[in-house]
Amino acid sequence: EQIAVILHRYAEYLEMSTHHEGDLEQFRDHHETSDWAKEAKEWAVGAGIITGKNGNELDPTGDATRAEVATIL
Repeated sequence: EQIAVILHRYAEYLEMSTHHEGDLEQFRDHHETSDWAKEAKEWAVGAGIITGKNGNELDPTGDATRAEVATIL
């Protein structure tokens, strides 16, 4: 969730559209997303930046691997 917030804030700084709204409820661990990161996670999912991990999870508080971060960027 932290990388989603960083990218969301950067997109806003660049005045890019951040109006994508993905459905977090499609992921079985959506309830673990922190309130402060929900808008950014919805944007990242809606924009296709974050697609989830195996097992249909977002893993919002987990560690991202170098490969996952490279894919997101």
